Amino acid sequence: MTRFAHAYCPQLTFVGRFYGNAKLYHPSPTCSGTGRPRVKGERQPEPSFGLVPVSLVYVEDLECTHRSEYFYSSDPSWSDSAIVESYVSRWAIEVTFWECKARLGLGSHRRFSRLAVERVD
Repeated sequence: MTRFAHAYCPQLTFVGRFYGNAKLYHPSPTCSGTGRPRVKGERQPEPSFGLVPVSLVYVEDLECTHRSEYFYSSDPSWSDSAIVESYVSRWAIEVTFWECKARLGLGSHRRFSRLAVERVD
């Protein structure tokens, strides 16, 4: 998806968390026509995002209250603090989604008839 955004939507920037122990692989090779097709390509020795330029940020908690994290941005011109701030600002939205599902039950049931709705109420 990052490659798509880089090619077709240059104003779109992806920011996300990247696991330090992630096992990265090249894309799967094309199927030769015999046997089961491969799901992943050859293992990559170090983090690489292919042809898309990215910025990686390593954040270490010196007080040891949180685990160390890696973050990435598909826009290499962003500063390290801008990448982390962008990821952190999204956290409040994620908590809101979780609270709505857990406490209010939103998104857990689908009712397609009036009878189903009346049975629950």
